[in-house]
Amino acid sequence: MAQDGSTTVDRGIRVLFELAENPEGLSVSELARRLDTQRPPLYRQLRSLESARLIRRGEGKLYQLGIGILELAKAFNDPFNERARPALQAAADATDYSAMLVVSDGDALVVAIHATPTRPAVHLMTPVGYRMPEGMLPPRVATLSLRPYEPGEDPLVTRAREQGYVGTFTVPTERPPYGVAVALVLNGIPACVSMVSVAGEGLRTAAEEAELASFARTAAESILASHR
Repeated sequence: MAQDGSTTVDRGIRVLFELAENPEGLSVSELARRLDTQRPPLYRQLRSLESARLIRRGEGKLYQLGIGILELAKAFNDPFNERARPALQAAADATDYSAMLVVSDGDALVVAIHATPTRPAVHLMTPVGYRMPEGMLPPRVATLSLRPYEPGEDPLVTRAREQGYVGTFTVPTERPPYGVAVALVLNGIPACVSMVSVAGEGLRTAAEEAELASFARTAAESILASHR
């Protein structure tokens, strides 16, 4: 019986992730094929998810994520927003750089909160939930620096750990966005405050990078203090 329950939960989770990756919707046949399962148990699972409003049937009897997903997301996101957004907004307004709280999700980095400067200008707007591309960008280097030193690790990670931040002067980039990242551990989750801009010529000196990092560090310290 325990195995059946575990299988049911696992199937339900997989349904939600499949629908998240296919917002236009999937038919029962397509879901059964993707999950490698029979239709009868899948129908029972879909009815349960639909009654909880986690999924819905749209046009053409295609299943899509339901409004209940938004309610769950709001319950997760509100504590982050309420406590972290003021610090990020203050950093953004002080520097004219967009400020983000980026959290680790396994090997991926996901934007949890984004704040843009209030002054009119061209700013980078990164949607909440955006998964950052692979590569040694400042947010990834910063979160890797939270790990203990390992022989043979990337020198950028070692340097980020030693100086407490990393930026696009340390990690040169030929095109925007430019900025810095300061690592922190939030509720046991590796994360960082990332400040980025698509304007200007980027960080041209180590002093500019360090100055911007000081604002990111202040934001990180405020976020940590608000979660104690």
